[in-house]
Amino acid sequence: MLCNSCGEELSDNEICLNCETKNEQSNHFFESEEIKKAALFSKNIFGGIKNNSYSKENGFYKNVNNKKSKIIKRFVLGILCLFLVIVGLYIYINKDSIFYSNKGKRTIMIYMIGSDLESKHFAASKDIDEIVNSSINYDDLNILIYTGGTKSWHTDVIPNNKHALFEIDNGVLKKIDEYDVSDNMLEHQNLSFLLNYAYNNYNTEYYDLIFWDHGAGPIYGYGYDEYHKLDSMSLLDIKEALKNSPFNGANKLELVGFDACLMSSVEIASVLSDYADYMIASQEFEPGTGWDYSFLEKVNKNLSSINFGMSIIDNYYQYYDDNNFVNGISLSLLKLNKIEAVEKNINDLFSSVDYDLVLDFSSISKIRTDSKSFGKYNMDDYYYDLVDVIDLIDRLPSKYYDKVSKLKSSLNDLVLYQKTDLSNTNGVSIYFPFDNKKEIVTNL
Repeated sequence: MLCNSCGEELSDNEICLNCETKNEQSNHFFESEEIKKAALFSKNIFGGIKNNSYSKENGFYKNVNNKKSKIIKRFVLGILCLFLVIVGLYIYINKDSIFYSNKGKRTIMIYMIGSDLESKHFAASKDIDEIVNSSINYDDLNILIYTGGTKSWHTDVIPNNKHALFEIDNGVLKKIDEYDVSDNMLEHQNLSFLLNYAYNNYNTEYYDLIFWDHGAGPIYGYGYDEYHKLDSMSLLDIKEALKNSPFNGANKLELVGFDACLMSSVEIASVLSDYADYMIASQEFEPGTGWDYSFLEKVNKNLSSINFGMSIIDNYYQYYDDNNFVNGISLSLLKLNKIEAVEKNINDLFSSVDYDLVLDFSSISKIRTDSKSFGKYNMDDYYYDLVDVIDLIDRLPSKYYDKVSKLKSSLNDLVLYQKTDLSNTNGVSIYFPFDNKKEIVTNL
């Protein structure tokens, strides 16, 4: 109960110890529900209401310790205002990350060596045009293209005598910078530059790399630069470029793709496994028109890595199936963390085959001859010596059954997805020297 005169809380006595007013135990003294709520609110916010802090005047309760109350109110209001200012500044500075998360967003880098594919056949320009005219969601995707290696570009924006870096932004090919043509596109430093530039300037969850040009398998490597005709980018060069980029250790590329011939091999997958999670490549020659880049229209932040890779393969296969003007299509999606088991099982199987060669040489030779080979289109005097791994081991004698079964199981884990119109083509090849005996020593 409160004193009727000063509002002090009464003890059991009727005389107020504060103002000495006599108070009767009657209905004149009450504590309203509103005062209870106010007291509870004040207790929660300020830690409670002290005695002598409220009195009733003209039917209303007012703060007796007015000066103290104002100081507290001003302090609290100041803190609240400062808090709101800080929150407002944070939201303004970080508005992109708050309202638009980079989670799921991709940066795709295309290392495009134009070569004779561009100077003679317009192939690179056609693919760039295909990308520019695709309905791409640029909120979810950055596209960078590093160009060079041809003496004649058929797109006015790209210089013939320079390397150049471009971004495709809302359907426009925008030049970022250009570099002296004396730099060989097949030197690993140029590839490292692209990888580092993308990582340092584009903050996305995923980064993907596409090699565009000729491919010649694990032995002869990738790329043909018209200014440096006797060179190529070997697997050691590719490894060096990736090692000198941010994409090693735990921070891997999401996917490496080869829009190039003959690059789906165990050896290439092994080299890339330290730097990427997935790889897409063809076991056989690719048609000159290469990939169908309309797959970029399907890229969004909800697209998983596997579905991303599958969309590349589906679009590639469907394009040639619809046009019905070329056969020999193959494209595979490999999960690179499975390559270690494949290598172990290959070594285990072929160490036994090698041991038995004295007894089985003729049968093994016949098996190698009959196995599915790649890169041999009417090229009687030049061979890549690539064979389909599964087709090869399926032909081995039954005494190798257990080791063949283990290897096939690990290969099935490696090849996640594949489309082909070729028989006995199962997604990944291996170098098995046989036809090109003259170059075995130099190749190894």
